[in-house]
Amino acid sequence: MSDLDLGKYGVNLLDLIPSMKWVANTNGGEYAGPCPFCGGTDRFRVQPKTNRWYCRQCGDGKWHDIIDFVMRRDGCTFGEATKRLNIPMQVKFVAESKKQIQQQMPPDQEWQMMASQVIDRCQSLLTSRTGDRGLDYLLSRGISLPTMERYRLGYSPSVWFGKVRIPKGIVIPAIVGDVCWYIKIRSLPNADGPRYSCVPGSKSNAVFGADGINGEPYCLISEGEFNAMILNQEVGHLISTCSLGSAANKLDMLTWGRFFLSQSTVMCLFDNDPAGEKGFENMREMLGDRARRLPLPGNGDVNDFHVAGGDIGTWFEPYWKELNGSQE
Repeated sequence: MSDLDLGKYGVNLLDLIPSMKWVANTNGGEYAGPCPFCGGTDRFRVQPKTNRWYCRQCGDGKWHDIIDFVMRRDGCTFGEATKRLNIPMQVKFVAESKKQIQQQMPPDQEWQMMASQVIDRCQSLLTSRTGDRGLDYLLSRGISLPTMERYRLGYSPSVWFGKVRIPKGIVIPAIVGDVCWYIKIRSLPNADGPRYSCVPGSKSNAVFGADGINGEPYCLISEGEFNAMILNQEVGHLISTCSLGSAANKLDMLTWGRFFLSQSTVMCLFDNDPAGEKGFENMREMLGDRARRLPLPGNGDVNDFHVAGGDIGTWFEPYWKELNGSQE
């Protein structure tokens, strides 16, 4: 984080995150709310007097400034972030004491060892008597046993691995090239707490299913992991699928751009809400005209459509024919 006083340039971090609520008087006032990058309820903190932010889960244990925020949100360089914030370019001298944005790295080896144990153990629990509720839930979402195996889904009854507690729920690991980037927990219906949470140390701004799209001429990207999994299950023989994990996650081109180099078209299936609209805008900004938005097949998301008895293959067929240059 730089020591530059950005307030004199009319820059206010709270303007970029309007949903924050005041919680303390620390350093002139502190605000809390869900993290724009990894979710939660109040793990993200902002101190507007100094324009700095901190996330207990994905903030690497330190405070960051507003330039860091825009660089991470938009996947841009230091100079580009200052332009977007209308900060005079004279402040680029700060870059000498501030590293330029770097390629995102996965969690370290110690975390990988813990994650491997979590995935193996929870995957085995899913098909045991302990995991009956988790298995029933996945089947009710239309997720088949082969799909569960493919994505290494599991179930945690709330277990500890060393100092890390894995909350109760469905365990969804994001594995790319044999490396785990995050482990997300989807709580079961009617459970207390957030629907989704990440195991501490996860790097949640990753592309779920990235291995499958690498080198392909087209791909289909959705907001959440469940949608990506059901799409792969039903139309994966036609087109590769992936997910950003959330519409709030912006595609980090420095880290993940190479997986999209081969695609002439990236079909985007985002929800019909402000977050979905913003998510598609972000994809267009990153990928240009290669990003194409598809209309949802029903009132909810594509997984809701499947659970309600909709045929994803039939819905997708005309888009595939158009994409592939086929004729009716």
